[in-house]
Amino acid sequence: MPIYLFIFLKIGNFHVRLWDESWFAVHAYEMLEQGSLLVPYFDGQPVIHGTKPPLQSWLQMISISVFGYSEMSLRLPSAVAAAATVIWVFHFMKTNVGLLGAWISSMVLLTTNGFVNFHAARGMEADSLLTLTLFAQAVFIWSYIKTHDFRNLAVAGLLVGVSFWVKGVAGFLLLPALLTALFYIKKDSITSIFKSPFTYGGIVLAFGLSAGYMFLRESLQPGYTDFVMDMQAGRAVADVGHDQSFGFYYDLFVNKFFGYWIAFGVAGIILPFVLNIEGESLFKFSAIITVIFLFTISIARSKLQWYAMPVYPFLAISAAACMAYIFKKFDRKFAIIFLAILFWYPSIAMYHKSQNNKIDGYSMITESQEDYLYDAYYNGKELDGLKVLHTHFSGALLFYKYKYEAADQYLHLQTNSSVVKDDLVLVRNHKLLKELDQNYALDTLDQNGAAYLLKVLSENPVSQDQKFQHLMK
Repeated sequence: MPIYLFIFLKIGNFHVRLWDESWFAVHAYEMLEQGSLLVPYFDGQPVIHGTKPPLQSWLQMISISVFGYSEMSLRLPSAVAAAATVIWVFHFMKTNVGLLGAWISSMVLLTTNGFVNFHAARGMEADSLLTLTLFAQAVFIWSYIKTHDFRNLAVAGLLVGVSFWVKGVAGFLLLPALLTALFYIKKDSITSIFKSPFTYGGIVLAFGLSAGYMFLRESLQPGYTDFVMDMQAGRAVADVGHDQSFGFYYDLFVNKFFGYWIAFGVAGIILPFVLNIEGESLFKFSAIITVIFLFTISIARSKLQWYAMPVYPFLAISAAACMAYIFKKFDRKFAIIFLAILFWYPSIAMYHKSQNNKIDGYSMITESQEDYLYDAYYNGKELDGLKVLHTHFSGALLFYKYKYEAADQYLHLQTNSSVVKDDLVLVRNHKLLKELDQNYALDTLDQNGAAYLLKVLSENPVSQDQKFQHLMK
């Protein structure tokens, strides 16, 4: 029930967001229309700057084919991946630590703001699927540590390759942490690891799958490899628009995305190294992964809040280490009651977050046209022939253009104020709105925040005292 309420509830009840969400929304639709499995399309043209491999898009294409082209169907693969991660964390902890740790870790994860968020479990981007595949890598490395079965190393290598097909080089980001944890806990077995053919089989699978995709994409779009290398190197060492300080993720966790559980998480990272606790090796394993992964993404100049999504399952495990240690000291009935009280407010807050789907004030302004088109569609408004005037990235507007076309309503996107009498116009940009008001007589039919639905009455503007100011109130 919490998985449904926090992750799936109303995932289709808000408009497609600008930038990353809309990239995926348009790519999935146009790849399906073009019959393209590897090359993404945007506005009818193949694009090289759609650098991410296609696994997320494939899942979205399947979802579109089953459920139709909608906000829900495009977000569903991310929601399913997030739910699978929570279930896998529960099963993993139940198997290795016990039922108490399983419940605590899964509930911490489900009430973590950074995990259940627009760009994460409830978005169209690939980060939720990446989080699942990176966690899977860790599970099979741990399975090797626990069972000494070298086949787990080959499976882990396979999963590295699969992760690459989700989000490119980001699929390799957990490797420094995994190798550090593996060699720390299995320091006596390093020689046997390097002697096993399964180790090299895993390496071949990881790099073979990755290189295979690069080769296929390069053969279809020459220059793709150079573009990707320049772009990924730029994100690591240059300012590409998301330049942040080294402590960006620490501030993010403490003040916003892991705030409820940060004290337990930090204590759980330290605890297994200073006390003999049940599940000590597993908790050390998780703690090392958390610290090294955070260091890895923190040394890059380009930082975004959703880059940290893969660390939340491990932080949840560390938080569970601390909580389980504390509550096992108490009477079972008292511990259950105290835990229920502890999770009460975060659970209520996450439920309301899923219900409301609120975005910040700046986004409400910049995405007001997209929000208007969303509301108009589901309220059955007739907008056939509407001209959408804009100057910003058109990805989300293209989504609604295609969505309205499926309902036999045709929208026209344009970046200038050229209209004629009787046109229906949706406009937000201040400059375009001013140009319209200076050159045409207009009737304001509707408004959504900064977006105006206008009817062009004539090419003769109204008198000066009646003009632009009434639109800008």
